[in-house]
Amino acid sequence: MKLNLTRPLVVFDLETTGLDLVNDRIIQISYIKIYPDGKEERENLLVYPQRPIPDEVSELTGITTDLVEDAPTFEELAPRLNEVFKGCDFAGFNSNHFDIPMLAEEFLRAEIDFDFSSARLIDAQTIFHKMEKRNLAAAYKFYCGRKMEDDFEAHRADQDAEATYRVLLGELERYSEANQEEPERVLPNDMDYLANLKTVFGLPVVVAVNRFVSDTDAELALIQTACAEHGAEVSLTEVWAHGGAGGEDLARKVVAAIDTRPNNFAYAYDANDSIRDKLRTIATRIYGASGVEFSAEAQAEAASLEKLGLDKLPVCVAKTQYSFSDNPKLLGCPEGFTITVRSLTLSAGAGFIVAVCGSIMKMPGLPKVPSAEKIDVDAEGNITGLF
Repeated sequence: MKLNLTRPLVVFDLETTGLDLVNDRIIQISYIKIYPDGKEERENLLVYPQRPIPDEVSELTGITTDLVEDAPTFEELAPRLNEVFKGCDFAGFNSNHFDIPMLAEEFLRAEIDFDFSSARLIDAQTIFHKMEKRNLAAAYKFYCGRKMEDDFEAHRADQDAEATYRVLLGELERYSEANQEEPERVLPNDMDYLANLKTVFGLPVVVAVNRFVSDTDAELALIQTACAEHGAEVSLTEVWAHGGAGGEDLARKVVAAIDTRPNNFAYAYDANDSIRDKLRTIATRIYGASGVEFSAEAQAEAASLEKLGLDKLPVCVAKTQYSFSDNPKLLGCPEGFTITVRSLTLSAGAGFIVAVCGSIMKMPGLPKVPSAEKIDVDAEGNITGLF
């Protein structure tokens, strides 16, 4: 298939010394420039990062410090790349979340203000997540190798139950120890384990909805319905407006859950697990991530904590509140994402390790629009905008 282009498209990928946009550097850039007439140009460039390449990066990429020591720096390459890329659109895989920001940072360090704002940025990963369905028919095709409509009638409970049974068998077969080389991809044929994939802590759930005056009845009803479908109690809390009375319903439901519902409490991870394994457990079992990536900085900090014997402490994840991912633009509960651990810090007094993920900053949470902007005093001395 030929791409329908109105201007050149640069399909590119980067290898870097790590995942920190500020402190890490590009060590390889490879691109294919496709013109509207179908002409293609390819170039693969090694880049000297002016710092040692971490061993774990070399092991992953095969690119060592010795291999790039005679290669040009990005600053030396930047003027030519600026000309090559000018007026182009860009495409990559996860490029909008990493490769484009990293490339922009490198251009700025080379004192070239490359304008990505006028380019169309195409992320193949985003297309993949949008286009690939996550329903029973898709699961049946993937795990059973057949089209569901060839074997069953649509929207029949007995047929769907049979298809689900076959999907479960297919999942256990695909992720069995015999078929997986990576231990973390093995799915035990154990009902306790499979059930705990959903109920991580083994406790009853009560969802507290902190009601805002701007919330509509339809929005609240949607949340209540979704929670009810998963067997969770819901309480609309209005403590900020009504004081203690606004939290009475929540208190009653929590007490009722404690008194009447099963308590099979279990920790999400074993305290003796490594720091990496603890974070992988949190990311995959609680956030629903497909995996975890650790920057070179985070890997070095994990090694230091292990040497100090502090790796058995619990971990606390610092990330955006807008998403289960570490990307605030992937709102809510996305699929197929990876959590990136940027750094690890020790809170010795509190007794835990903080994993800083994505672009989050370690400071008190602040709203996008400060409340002070809404507060005013009129000519009669009346204060408005407090609530």
